[in-house]
Amino acid sequence: MAIGIKDIGSILDITWKVNAAGKRTIPCISGPAGVGKSQGVHQWVDKMAKTIPGFRMIDLRGATIDSSDTRGLPWKDEKTGKTVYLPPDFLPTDGFGVLFIDEINRSPTPVMNCFMELFTEKRIGNYKLPNDPKNGMWIIVTAINPPDSEAYDVNTMDAALLNRVMMYDVKFDHKSFIAYAKAKSWSDTVIAYLASGEWIYKEPGTGDGHYISPRTWEEMSDLELAGAKENQELHSDICTAALGKNIGKSYWAFCHQEKPITYDDIDKEYGKVGRKKDKLVELPSMKEFAKHTDQKRSGGIRADLIGTTRQSILNKIAAKGVDSLDHDIIEGIAMMLPADQAVAMVQEIAMKTTDPARFVQDFKAKRPAMFERLKTSIKQGNKAVGQ
Repeated sequence: MAIGIKDIGSILDITWKVNAAGKRTIPCISGPAGVGKSQGVHQWVDKMAKTIPGFRMIDLRGATIDSSDTRGLPWKDEKTGKTVYLPPDFLPTDGFGVLFIDEINRSPTPVMNCFMELFTEKRIGNYKLPNDPKNGMWIIVTAINPPDSEAYDVNTMDAALLNRVMMYDVKFDHKSFIAYAKAKSWSDTVIAYLASGEWIYKEPGTGDGHYISPRTWEEMSDLELAGAKENQELHSDICTAALGKNIGKSYWAFCHQEKPITYDDIDKEYGKVGRKKDKLVELPSMKEFAKHTDQKRSGGIRADLIGTTRQSILNKIAAKGVDSLDHDIIEGIAMMLPADQAVAMVQEIAMKTTDPARFVQDFKAKRPAMFERLKTSIKQGNKAVGQ
């Protein structure tokens, strides 16, 4: 069964309910490296932690453990004279959570055999996985790289082990990936480039030799947020190292030649001129943004680049709060945007406040010129902004 990353949470909801009822089901999520399997599990754990205090995930990597790690070290019980096993400290003994066994098909056979016992009986030797929905319960979730691909060095999971898990094939979903990037406040330019469609996901072994996964883009975003774009020459090398020659050059050109404008770009320039409103439209960044919104220019408006600017405002709010915004800049952007997009932008900002209606009324009173321009779109159904 093929699923998207967004479906992992729903599958784990069901898994939790089945185990809480005293039954057993173990999902095994199969998908290419870096496609977001573990991120999907992490997001579900974060959601559960909001309702179950202390809910957590233990992340085990099959390739890095051996059978003694899972069964535990043997020692002699002096009272009975028998051998017993000391279970490892990474196996949970109380609380609530997920025991996530990643890359299980990279485990050697003895380790898989230990996992088989855990999957069947929820125990390994003397160790028992907490299984009380009231006092402490853990579910088991596993993940693997596709066993039928030459791109991965994996071991065979025999029929007995496969019979103990429910196999779900994860496929890359571009729409969900963009939503995830926005929710995590990735670099504005990374989000804009991904939304432009210039990059198309290709599984390992099917591209130009440089595998680019969602995880690759997350790393690229981290580099951008750390200031990687500030030195254009170095940024070129960074783009090539992270994304390969072809996509690396394309992304670099997007950043430096097409020049998407972010809120911070405008804010920095506006600060340098003393935040004098009459200077705002003369800023280089605002002039460049005006080109993106010019419907008469060859090719029309640049929706992808405008999207970068709007997303950068939301990222600013996520990082610093609504009060960090300079309303002169917001008004300047709104005056250049097509009216419907300007209305949508103000709506987006308002919904990030504790009192959206009050925010809009205050903005309307202080920025009458902007609202006069937008009133037609407002009357056509944007009541959240105009009323």
